Amino acid sequence: MAIVRLATLDDVDELVGMRWDFSTEDYGVSTVSFEEFHQICSEFLVRAIENGDWYIWVAEVEKNIVSHMYLQLIHKVPRPGQTRDLITDMLLMSILAQLLEAKV
Repeated sequence: MAIVRLATLDDVDELVGMRWDFSTEDYGVSTVSFEEFHQICSEFLVRAIENGDWYIWVAEVEKNIVSHMYLQLIHKVPRPGQTRDLITDMLLMSILAQLLEAKV
């Protein structure tokens, strides 16, 4: 059975490789080398994991990442009587509950 968890900085290299493989399978050979892509994508993923505007979940089977999901938080303009934090927390809890209930 898969374990679903938030990605960490230790997952960056594997996520970059999965992104490269997925993109080249679906869109063909890239105009940039893997090394160039690795640098660009790694920098993006490190920022994404550290800044809190992205949530990246990975599914692991026997300590190997077999799937992943990216969720970017879009901050809404506040409305009277509503706080962004409450809406964001409710959305994340709903998504996480659905992921944990899913048979990955």
